[in-house]
Amino acid sequence: MSGVLIWIAFVFTQTSFSTAQPVEMMGEKRFAKAPYCPDQILAPQHLYQKVKARSTIECMAQCRPDADCSAIVYDTGNHDCQLGDSKAYENCSNMEAAGPNMKFYHEPPPCGVGEEMGPDGICVCKAGFKGYPNCVRYLSDCDDVYHYGNWTGDGVYFIQPLLSAQPFQVYCRFITNARNYIMERRKNDMEFNRPWNDYVNGFGDVDGDHFLGLENIYALTNDHKRFELRVVVKDEANDRFFENPYKETKIGNAASGYPFLFNVSAHSTLPPVGCFQSLYGAKFSTSDRDNDGVPNVHCAALREGPWWYNDASCNTCNPTGPLVRPAGGTRLGVDNEVFWTHVLGNVAPFKVTMFLVLQSEFNSCWPNC
Repeated sequence: MSGVLIWIAFVFTQTSFSTAQPVEMMGEKRFAKAPYCPDQILAPQHLYQKVKARSTIECMAQCRPDADCSAIVYDTGNHDCQLGDSKAYENCSNMEAAGPNMKFYHEPPPCGVGEEMGPDGICVCKAGFKGYPNCVRYLSDCDDVYHYGNWTGDGVYFIQPLLSAQPFQVYCRFITNARNYIMERRKNDMEFNRPWNDYVNGFGDVDGDHFLGLENIYALTNDHKRFELRVVVKDEANDRFFENPYKETKIGNAASGYPFLFNVSAHSTLPPVGCFQSLYGAKFSTSDRDNDGVPNVHCAALREGPWWYNDASCNTCNPTGPLVRPAGGTRLGVDNEVFWTHVLGNVAPFKVTMFLVLQSEFNSCWPNC
């Protein structure tokens, strides 16, 4: 991407400087530093004319009408202005070390495919792109994998939302839409009563039982797209049951305790009461990090299930507690077992799946897709 940009133009103005307004702009030429060649200037063989100029701006004005001029080298000490016929190469092979007071500007190429002109005249990355000096498309979720990545069907893919410093793996499933799986409990071979750091970073095999990680979910849900969280709970007979959806689901950052959030104003009426409705703003808690805000109650320890908690009842669902799977399929009625009251009542969950899907693509078919 370009560095600081300077726009050169001749304008006619009114005579009063306090109220002057440009009435015509012509002959624009955009100049920028070459940040990939720091403290370097164009080599002598690419400089073809030397003139005097009182400032960098005036030196650029000398270059502006000259079709052969692509760059300037300006000495702020002796006011020498040298015109160049070449832009800085990406490998800087046509450059040399700059002396004292030497400044280099060139006419950069227009903003690239992943860039757009920012308000300060600087090329910046478009939404969904990042990188320096060139903006490239990052696959920020499973939908990007399908449209822009090396999609080969359901499976594990690397994604990197804009807020994530490193790419991470996620399981993607494509059934009329792209599903980003954030939790899976179906094999019962993974301990979910884990400490805070495990839930922050994620654990398990994303192709099996796992939790994607609070930091990864934060990056995924705070990108430039809107997601809904979908929950599928299965009983002993493998029948599916569904938690109510909430629009624009996301979680907050680490400093705020990864609170569970959704866009209340996006609902004309909230969905029927479900596990998540009372959890707006609730912080995440684990056995070694009590964030439920309730004195003398430690919900994550009581339930043996890290989750979002914010009242003494410790919620009507416990998807990360011990997956008991009792004979007959009825809950044991103890605090430390997996349950989802609003979905199954006293029926014991045997499998729990959570995934994020783009809001605009899913409303028309759920839960029949």
